[in-house]
Amino acid sequence: MTLKLFFTYLFILFFPFLSISQTIKKQPIPLVNYTENVNKPFSPREINMLKEVYKDDFDRYVMNNPNLARALKHLLRNRIVIKELPEYKKIEKYKNLPTISLNNEDRHLKKGSFFNTNLFNPLKYKIPFFSRKIQLFKIENTNYYITIKPQHG
Repeated sequence: MTLKLFFTYLFILFFPFLSISQTIKKQPIPLVNYTENVNKPFSPREINMLKEVYKDDFDRYVMNNPNLARALKHLLRNRIVIKELPEYKKIEKYKNLPTISLNNEDRHLKKGSFFNTNLFNPLKYKIPFFSRKIQLFKIENTNYYITIKPQHG
């Protein structure tokens, strides 16, 4: 009987500490503030980039889904920045783009053999585009970097 009473007191003593972890709340995700430029139609270059990734499913997944289309316009127009940044040579907090795999479920995507800012398609890569933090990727053996801005920033 005393052992049972001991465990009962022990439970009563430590129960409040166990329930504290359940009361901690995460910060809610704020709404995305889209700029006016997401209301304009896709440019020919954006359509080519999306069709390279979505292939025959482009109309079904993108054009027939206004929310996804707006999120992709926001990503391509406002959140992905590609710049030549020679002064970043000393920065070590970036990921090398060649280490990121391709969105290659059916093997139709291929990495380019050279980098050209006019032909480069970041959507081909499994970059975590919807992270809450700014991300920096170095492109191959160049001084070009891709900055991915968070959508809620």
